Amino acid sequence: MPMGPYRLSDLVGGDIGMHVGKNFVEAFPDRVYGGTLLPKLNELKRLGEKTGRGFYLYDARRKAQPDPELLPVLEASRKDAKLPPMKLSDEEIIEMTFFPVVNEGCR
Repeated sequence: MPMGPYRLSDLVGGDIGMHVGKNFVEAFPDRVYGGTLLPKLNELKRLGEKTGRGFYLYDARRKAQPDPELLPVLEASRKDAKLPPMKLSDEEIIEMTFFPVVNEGCR
């Protein structure tokens, strides 16, 4: 993959991602979780590259770097979902991100 899912989201735009996600939640309510992270990012105008920040912070050359100001947004979204803080390995993160996509593709 040339980029991960969060970098891709920032490239496409959080507003677009939220619109597409809403369509999925409406079309497949039994298979899709409607989280609060993208709506929170949209409320804060963190739409990705087009606004200079989304999941990452962007400089004038559109180079992505971690944004420490994102942490409270992530924590609030995790709290909304009633998820405890977790320590996950890189492999577990990859599996949690891509296994649902693979499973859906096999339907």
